[in-house]
Amino acid sequence: MAYDLSTLLPTDVTSEAWAVSLVRLYLRDRESPFEYADAELATFLNAYAFTTEVSGVDVTYYRPHVTAAAIIDTDPDRAVSESLLSASVGLRTPDSLARAIRRSGRWIDDLIETASDARPPSGLTLTPVF
Repeated sequence: MAYDLSTLLPTDVTSEAWAVSLVRLYLRDRESPFEYADAELATFLNAYAFTTEVSGVDVTYYRPHVTAAAIIDTDPDRAVSESLLSASVGLRTPDSLARAIRRSGRWIDDLIETASDARPPSGLTLTPVF
């Protein structure tokens, strides 16, 4: 599927097409040929989706910010610096970029909570240390 801006609006956290487009936007994977196939992104999206019962029916909500962050965080080929001759530039670390994407996408979790009366898990765990 080609990158289609029209799938970004209206925001529909239950639409896989919307979620794929938003993941591509976060990853800057908008030009053909794409780095990731739609099937690959759909696999990631479904792995990080939040499914809950709403009015007796299971509804799946997509979390493209979490998906994009996971892809960036686990990419072994992601550059952290670039250099040419004697000039070099440092890039954001994958961990830093992934955290920023998760943070900036909290509005998506807010929409899911509004629609389902349940907040998706953050993926963070608290370990008491004594």
